[in-house]
Amino acid sequence: MVKSTLNHEPDGSEEDYHYVQNGRDFSAEVASELEARLIKDPKDLRARLSLIGHYQRLPEEKKDPANALTHLLWMVDNRPTDFVCYTLSLGREFTDEQYNEFEKRWTEQVRLHPNDDKIAGNAGSALAHRNRSLSWQYFKQAQALNPIEPRWTRRLAKRARFEALNGNLAERVHNAQVAIAEAEKYFKLEDTTGEQIGTRLELTPVAIEFGYLKQARQWSNWLLERTRNSTFRLWVQTAWLFLARIEIIEGQPQKSKTMLRRALVSLKADEYSHIASGHQMVATLDKLLESGERKVVVEALRVCVDKGTEDRREQLQEWLKLVEQGENPKLEWSGLR
Repeated sequence: MVKSTLNHEPDGSEEDYHYVQNGRDFSAEVASELEARLIKDPKDLRARLSLIGHYQRLPEEKKDPANALTHLLWMVDNRPTDFVCYTLSLGREFTDEQYNEFEKRWTEQVRLHPNDDKIAGNAGSALAHRNRSLSWQYFKQAQALNPIEPRWTRRLAKRARFEALNGNLAERVHNAQVAIAEAEKYFKLEDTTGEQIGTRLELTPVAIEFGYLKQARQWSNWLLERTRNSTFRLWVQTAWLFLARIEIIEGQPQKSKTMLRRALVSLKADEYSHIASGHQMVATLDKLLESGERKVVVEALRVCVDKGTEDRREQLQEWLKLVEQGENPKLEWSGLR
């Protein structure tokens, strides 16, 4: 028999995503048992969510996306307002035909319930990976219907942030403006501290890169105030790097070095950190190097080589060697941000 590790009956809430996560540990025999349960009771939400997790996490050689799709479509048709639907989307293993059916079902639900923000928002989340324009449309609809629900505004800010940093070059300035505007709306709403922190961590680089330095400074200081006593030093390290980058952009290299060294002190206490070799660190060091602050750049790169992630260590070592030799390499990572 399948035993639950949770103490409540499934109701489609956020907590019910644990059933999807737990599905990865099921055997084929347990999956058959769950399918049999659904034949007797199609509304057995625990079984259905567990099967979604099971089928989506099978090894590629054993995976048949159609098995999971059956249950995903049932959720769309029967429980489109559930919070758990906000977390369910289709990965790359699904064919275009399968995705089109998934999108059609969500589109129909939004058409049938034009005044339900949960359905519009869940549709926006479910379709975000394969149809960004339609996803945006549905999040905007959800936001208009329920402007105090933080999820919709948060997702709009993050979507615009992604496009500003990675999207069409001709539209990046506009997308940055949208990202900052949506972020400002979001930060006025009530949400969990974790989401508030995470959104500032994601949106501040956009504010810095596109010149919204007032907002970037406010958000960075908020991070410091809320996280300086946390045992999770990543947040504080990132906030100091944000401030260091702001100061160097504003022509204050001495202040920038002070902020950077505070981040370095914290990094030295960690075993390793992707922050040490991340975009913010490298962008800050690049600006400092341009300003002639070679000594602190060498100091920081040595910490990055020691504490940064292994996949970037070779490049960091090469940069360090060049800077120590008096050269001025461009310090920059390529790829998505």
